[in-house]
Amino acid sequence: MHYYTFHPKDYMSKTGFLEPLEDLAYRRMLDYCYLNEKPLPSDVDEIALLVSMRSHSDSIAVVLRYFFELTEDGYINDRVEKEIEAYQEKSEKARVSARARWDKRKPKTAPKTNDSNSSCERNANASETHDGRNANHKPLTNNQEPVTNTNGDDEKALNIPFDVFWKTYAKSVAKDKCKAKWESFSNKVREQIMEHLPAYVASTPTKKFRKDPMTYLNRKGWLDDIIADEPNVNQQTKPSYSNMNVNAKYEDPNYDPLDGLSGTTGAPNGSY
Repeated sequence: MHYYTFHPKDYMSKTGFLEPLEDLAYRRMLDYCYLNEKPLPSDVDEIALLVSMRSHSDSIAVVLRYFFELTEDGYINDRVEKEIEAYQEKSEKARVSARARWDKRKPKTAPKTNDSNSSCERNANASETHDGRNANHKPLTNNQEPVTNTNGDDEKALNIPFDVFWKTYAKSVAKDKCKAKWESFSNKVREQIMEHLPAYVASTPTKKFRKDPMTYLNRKGWLDDIIADEPNVNQQTKPSYSNMNVNAKYEDPNYDPLDGLSGTTGAPNGSY
């Protein structure tokens, strides 16, 4: 996305406790997520490099602690994810609608070629291109090509019904959106997804660590490698953390940022 809506009052109410460098880091991290339409890397030092704050990893770690969640894809912000997903859906519908309108207006037989007709055809093509841009006048994304069915199949005659995918994925989020996306795929893509999906679901038995189904479909999750967790049978005690390993502290499920502090209520909850 080349621009996004910013609400100063909402932002200030959630970030008033941040130091100036922490606030700067947060704004740059948001810009990176919106511009690239993807999560931040899971490594703090790499994030610092991407937002040009290599000597301020501590400030970045504070922002990650309060405003981001670590997933298998990297650090995500709930609000950023929802706004990008909503825009992608709206933008895709607008492009498909514009193309459908112009397909209906095209003549069934080609007119005779002469100077006058050539001039009219050029003008019509120019208008069509202009109309296509107007249909996608919202923030531009990296996904500009309309989704088409390369096999020319009837949309209702699916080789793999949507219910098969939905029951296999076993995470009920945005079902209607996922169904429309599923029906837009070609037979070959649906087959690739169902070859990959059982192993992916088995590798993420805890649903909160499994991608939302719409995210899986939009980001072509079936092309990703399956990464299974390896059990650590030797871990008996709570690990210690060094200042050089910023990530480990926040990845530990038993880590409590308020441990050892008394009379502390913590920073305000919620993400911008």
